[in-house]
Amino acid sequence: MARGETAQPGGPLFEEVRALYRSAGEPSTRAIARGLGTGVLSHTTVHAVLSGNRVPRWDPLKQVVGYLGGDVERFHRLWLEARRAEDPPSTRGVLVAERPAPLVGRAIELDTARRWVTDLNLGRGRVVLIEGEPGIGKSALARAIASEASAVSYAIWATCEELNQAFSLLPLLDALRLQTPRAAAGQPSRAELLRANPTVGGQPDAVSAALNQLLTQVEELCTVAPVTLVVDDLQWADPSTVTAVSLLSRSVPRLPLLLVGIVRPVPLRDDLSALRRMLQTPPLVLRGLGKADVAELVGARAGDVPGEALLRIAAGAGGNPFYITELVEALSRSGALIRDQGRVEVVEERVPASLAAALANRIEYLPQPVLEVLRIAALLGLRISIPELAAVSERQVTDLLPDLEEAIRAGFFLDTGPELTFRHPLLRASLYESRPVPIRAALHRDAARALADSGAAAGRVARQLLPALDLGGWDTPVDSWIVPWLVGVGNQLIANAPDTAVQLLRWALTARSQEPGTRDELTCRLAHALFVVGDSAGAAKVASAGLATATRPDAIVDLQWTLTQSRAAEGNPEETLPVLTRGLTLPGVTQVHRARLLVLIARVHRACGRPEAAEQCANEALATATEVGDRWASGWALFTMAVLCGMRGDSRDALSLIDRALIVVDADSGLAELEMLLHVNRSLALGTLNRYDEAITAAERGRRMADRAGNVLRCGQAQSALAELHFHAGQWDDALAEVDVESIRGADPISVCLRYGIAAVVGLHRGDRTAGERLEDAAPHAERLTGRLVGPLVLARSVEREQAGLPAEALSALVDGPSGWEVDVIEAAELLPDVVRLAVTVGDHGTAQLFVARAEAGASAARPQEGYAAIAPHCRGLLHSDPEPLLEAADQYSLLGRPLPRAQALEAAGIALAERGAIAHARSCFAESILVYRDLRANWDLDRIEATVAIYDRL
Repeated sequence: MARGETAQPGGPLFEEVRALYRSAGEPSTRAIARGLGTGVLSHTTVHAVLSGNRVPRWDPLKQVVGYLGGDVERFHRLWLEARRAEDPPSTRGVLVAERPAPLVGRAIELDTARRWVTDLNLGRGRVVLIEGEPGIGKSALARAIASEASAVSYAIWATCEELNQAFSLLPLLDALRLQTPRAAAGQPSRAELLRANPTVGGQPDAVSAALNQLLTQVEELCTVAPVTLVVDDLQWADPSTVTAVSLLSRSVPRLPLLLVGIVRPVPLRDDLSALRRMLQTPPLVLRGLGKADVAELVGARAGDVPGEALLRIAAGAGGNPFYITELVEALSRSGALIRDQGRVEVVEERVPASLAAALANRIEYLPQPVLEVLRIAALLGLRISIPELAAVSERQVTDLLPDLEEAIRAGFFLDTGPELTFRHPLLRASLYESRPVPIRAALHRDAARALADSGAAAGRVARQLLPALDLGGWDTPVDSWIVPWLVGVGNQLIANAPDTAVQLLRWALTARSQEPGTRDELTCRLAHALFVVGDSAGAAKVASAGLATATRPDAIVDLQWTLTQSRAAEGNPEETLPVLTRGLTLPGVTQVHRARLLVLIARVHRACGRPEAAEQCANEALATATEVGDRWASGWALFTMAVLCGMRGDSRDALSLIDRALIVVDADSGLAELEMLLHVNRSLALGTLNRYDEAITAAERGRRMADRAGNVLRCGQAQSALAELHFHAGQWDDALAEVDVESIRGADPISVCLRYGIAAVVGLHRGDRTAGERLEDAAPHAERLTGRLVGPLVLARSVEREQAGLPAEALSALVDGPSGWEVDVIEAAELLPDVVRLAVTVGDHGTAQLFVARAEAGASAARPQEGYAAIAPHCRGLLHSDPEPLLEAADQYSLLGRPLPRAQALEAAGIALAERGAIAHARSCFAESILVYRDLRANWDLDRIEATVAIYDRL
C-alpha cells in the first residue's frame, strides 16, 4: 500500500453492521446519538461508524452496536479481524518531512512531548502551540513528536506559507487530500470542491463548505485511530486555516487528536492571539540553546570537537540551531575549517557579514543551471510541483531531472512525494530576494503565462499574477492572454479564492479594446464574485452598470439574477422588478430567456409579500418552459409555486409540487442547487404535516448535497430547517446545535432571523440571561425582511417583553410589529394561542375574539392545516377559560408531537379547573405540564407554574 493511502474497511464487519442497522429500522444518526446520551458520540461520529469508509475505533463501534441491539462480543471479534487486515498505524501518516535527526538541547521538551503522545494513545487529545523565532527548532521538535506519534496514530503535516495566504484552507486541504476516503470512490476531494463551477443563480461559498467537510474528515479519521496533526508556520496561515485550527481545538476534549501548531512570535495577529487564549495547555516556547548544547551541536555538524575560536563565532548565533548549522556548513564549504588531532577550528576568526551572506555562500558553489532552477522554483513558493517547474522553466521534466537531483543532494529540497519542498523558508527567501523587484515582477508574469498555457489550475496561475501586480503595480497593462483566460476560469477562481478573483477581474476590466461580449462575461463574473465575498452593494452596482451596456440575452439574465439576489440580500428586492420586466421585451429574448425572467419576477413578488402576483408569473413561467422544454425554468417555477402553497398553508399541494419538481431536476447537474432547495422545502412541508422523521431525513439530505457542492447559502437554509423542525418537536438541544449564528455570511435574512429567533426563544424559556442578545443580533437582519413573518423571532420578542413584566408590549410585539400575517399563514397560525392568551391577560377582549375567529376559520377551511385541530380549541379555551377545549387541544398537540404548546394548554386547563374548584383534576394537569417543562429544561415556565401551584395549594 502506498504511503498515505488508507485500508479498505473489513467487508464482513460492515456487512454485519449494515444488516444490524437495517434490522433496527434504520434510525437517523441523530436519533442514535441522542439515544446514547449527551456527550457520548456526535451524530457525525455515528455516521462515520455506519458509513463503512474506514474501520473505526472499537469504542464508538461498541456504543453503536449496543444501541442497535447487536451482539457486542461477536462484533468485537469481527472488528479485530478487520483491524488485523489493515496496515499498522505507522503506515497511515502523511508526514511531509524527512526522518527527524537527533535533537540537541531539547531533552525536557521531548519528555513533555512524549507524555502528549502517551495521552494520545490512551484516547486523550491535546492542543499545543510550539513558539519561537525562525530557526529555533520548532519544526524539528514537531517532527520528533510526529515521528513518535506515527507509531500509534495518523501523523499529518500541513505547512502554511506566505505566498498562499490568498487561498483559503490550502495547507490543510493539501495535507489531508491523501486521507480522503471518497477519493478512491471517484468522489471530489476538498481541493476539487473549491474549484467547483457554480451553476447559474447559485451563491456558493466553497471555502466555508470545505471547512465544514475538512472538520468532518478529521473527526472521521479520529474514529479509526488517533490523529497527530501538525500545522507549521501558522503565522502565514490564511484566516480560514486559523479558524479551522480553532474549531478543531474545541473538538479536542472529545477526540483522540494531538493538534500541534508551530508559530513565530511575529507577525502579531489577532486571530492567533485569540487561539492562544482559548488553549488549556500553555504554549511551548523554545529558547536559544545553552553554551554546552551549542558546543554539542557545532561538534555534531563539524564532525569533531570544536575549538575555542569556532565556538566564539558560533556564540554569535544566539543559540539558534538553524543559524549555527548554516554557519558551520558555510564555513566548511568555503574551506575555512581546519582539523587537527580530533579537533576542528577556523582558519581565521571571522563571521560572515550576515546570515544572508552565509546563505549566499551556500548557493555560490552550485553550477549555474542548478542555481537557475532554484531561482525559478523560488517563484513558485515553498512547495513546488515538478510539472509546473518544468512549464515555467520552458524545459522538459527529463531535462530538469539532473539539476533537480543535484539540488536535492545539496539539501535544498525535501522529497515529499508528488512535490518538492524547500528545506527551510529562509533558503527559499534568500533565492527569491536575490533578484531586483522589477525583475521579480516580470518573472511572476511570465510564470503565470506559462502555467496558464500548460493548463494549470486557476489558483496556481493567480498565485503568480498577484505578486506580479503587487510588485509591479496594479496600473500595469493587461496582457492579451489574461482576459480570455479569466473568462474561461472565472467561476473556478471565484470558488477557490473569491477575493483574488475580485482583484483580478477588476484589473482585467481596465484592459482596452475588449470585445463587448468579453466585457459582458467579465462583468458577470465580477458581479458574482462580489456577491460571494459578501459585498452585496458592490455586486448590485456592478450588475446594474453591466445591464446598462449588455446586449446578449445570456449575459442580461445572468446579471439580472445576481442583481436580484443582491437586492434581496439587502432587503430591497422590489428595486429589481422594473429591470426584470423590461428584460421581457428586449430584442433577441427567446422563450427560454422569457421563462427564466418570469421565474425571477415570481420570486421577487413572493419575497415582497405578493403571493397572487407571484403565482401568476410562476404559472406563466411553467407554461412557457414546458412549451420550449426548458427543465431549468420548469423546475424553478414548480419550486416557486410550492413555496407559495406552503406560505398559505397548503402543505399537501406544496409536497405534490415539490415531488413533481424533483422528477424534473433528476440527474441534471445544472439543477443541483434547485434540488437542494427542493429537499429543504420538502422537509418543511413534511414538518407541517407532522411527519417529523421524514422531514428531518429530507433536510439532512439537502444539507449533505449542499455540503458536497460547497453551497453555504443552501447549507444554511437546510440547517435552519433542521433547527425549526427540532424546535417544534421539542428537541431543543438538537435545535440549538443547528443554530450556527457565529457564521452567517451569505445567508438570507429569513434563515438568519429564524436561527436567531429559535436561539432566543429557547434561551428565554430556559432562563438564559444572554438570550436577549440574540434579538439584538437579529435586528439588522430583520430590517431586510420585506412583508415576511418569521414566527420564532416574533415570538422571542414577545416573550422577552412578557418576562420584563410588560404583557401589553408583549401582545403588541405579536400583532402590531410584524408584517406577513396574511402571507405566511403557517407561521401566523403558530402565534395565535399566544396572541389570545396575552389579549385576555391585558383585558383586550376585542383582539382576543378577533384572533379566536381567525383560528376557527382556519380549522373550518376546506383543507385545514393539521395544526388547527389543536390551535382552534386552544384559542377558544383561553378566551373562555374553559378547560374542556384546552384539554382537547393538549390531546391534539400530543398527537402532533408538539410538547411546548401541549404543556401550555395543560397549564391553562389546570388554571381553569382550579378556578372552578376542581383542584384534584387541576393538580393532575399541572403535574403533566411540569413534566414536559422539565424535559425541555424550560426554567422560566417551571418557575411560573410552580408559583401557580403554590397559590392553589394554599386554598
